[in-house]
Amino acid sequence: GLRNSLIVSTTAAAVTTVLALLGAYAIASLRFPARRAVFTSVMLIYMLPGIALLVPLVAIFRNMLLIDTLPGMVLGHMALILPLVTWLLVSAFEGVEPEMEQAARIDGAGRFEALRRVVIPLTVPSIATTAVFAFVLSWNELLVSRVLYVSATPMLAPSIVNLMDPINRVEPQLSAAGLIASVPVLILALVMQRYLIRGIGEGAVI
Repeated sequence: GLRNSLIVSTTAAAVTTVLALLGAYAIASLRFPARRAVFTSVMLIYMLPGIALLVPLVAIFRNMLLIDTLPGMVLGHMALILPLVTWLLVSAFEGVEPEMEQAARIDGAGRFEALRRVVIPLTVPSIATTAVFAFVLSWNELLVSRVLYVSATPMLAPSIVNLMDPINRVEPQLSAAGLIASVPVLILALVMQRYLIRGIGEGAVI
């Protein structure tokens, strides 16, 4: 469960951050029809109960043979955390002065190059903060991890919940499991603390 959670959370956080970065940049910087409707839809999707998204996801994953697989677990976690990460990065990109990107465009930079050379360097703390946030959300995800698991992909959070037996008291095992589950998050927070402090100060996490 610990190994699977590390693989799924790291992959989901990395891929979600990249996809959210591109989507948030488009919403924040590009002018296209229904732009505001797209942004509103992103927020509404995040506000939906997880079970409302999980029911159709399970049906889709069953048809694609992704139930009880690590790729399916990664996609399930991404489906839940992508809207929130996108919404957070939209706020970060909207804080970048448009004149700086326009100056890069005037100097001959394309849209993607301006994003890579101007926007991303200015928002690194916010991007790092949301990436850590995405990892923590995936790491603590219980509903998807429990529903998509059959026998081959045990995850850490459901494994810990299984120890919570009101009849057979297993406090030592439960305490040890809780400590083990805390270690990766604490290590990540210590490694990324410089970016986290700057990112929170710049409003990446509300």
